[in-house]
Amino acid sequence: NYSICPTYPKKLIVPKNVEDSILIKSSQFRAYGRFPVLSYFHEINKTFMLRSSQPLLGTNNRRSKEDEQLLKIMLPIGKKGCIYDLRDANVLKSAAAKGGGYETDANYPLWKRTNKNLDRYDQLQISFSKLIEACLGDSNQFLSKLESSNWLQNVRQALYISCYIADELNNKNSCVLVHGWDGTDNTLVITSLVHIILNPNYRTIKGFELLIEKEWLYAGHPFSKRCSKSAFGSTPYKHEGPI
Repeated sequence: NYSICPTYPKKLIVPKNVEDSILIKSSQFRAYGRFPVLSYFHEINKTFMLRSSQPLLGTNNRRSKEDEQLLKIMLPIGKKGCIYDLRDANVLKSAAAKGGGYETDANYPLWKRTNKNLDRYDQLQISFSKLIEACLGDSNQFLSKLESSNWLQNVRQALYISCYIADELNNKNSCVLVHGWDGTDNTLVITSLVHIILNPNYRTIKGFELLIEKEWLYAGHPFSKRCSKSAFGSTPYKHEGPI
């Protein structure tokens, strides 16, 4: 009944030896209840990619033994995992000040955390508006305006991070957890691109439809908020973002 997490689907894939009580406690420690769940299983190497939202450490460095236990159980015996945090390392302290945070090395010893920054949806909205302005403006200024919009830099960064994670799964035999802030925006961009890179089925029309359904509709992306006015609204909308 969506009581644990209202933005997750009815069915999730988690380890069979994890009790519901652990999942509930982990969800209470993650933003919007979005505890780590399976996003992609790489059949060739038996590695996998998880996604979640940020942990809620806050200023008191709160911890959840259940969340730590869940991530430990998810790893195969003898393996270590990589956490890809899609935020700039410089904002992590401010995230904690607002009640959020990140996985510390001491509490998650089997997981190595890496920061790979992607612009948030509000920054992307500004970038997208500048892109539209460049397309509709003077053609002589198009290239300079395109460069200053930062749109292509964002596209490049998303592809770069996705290739990096695909390499972890396919070539380095590592398991990966992906999250940024709430796990509803950039997280889904990256996990979707990893699907497309590693599995040719998701490059077909039917496969891509399935991917949108699985990684966006069922994963709680707030379409109505992010796509309300696009770049042509007369007034800015604080939740708008061309994810």
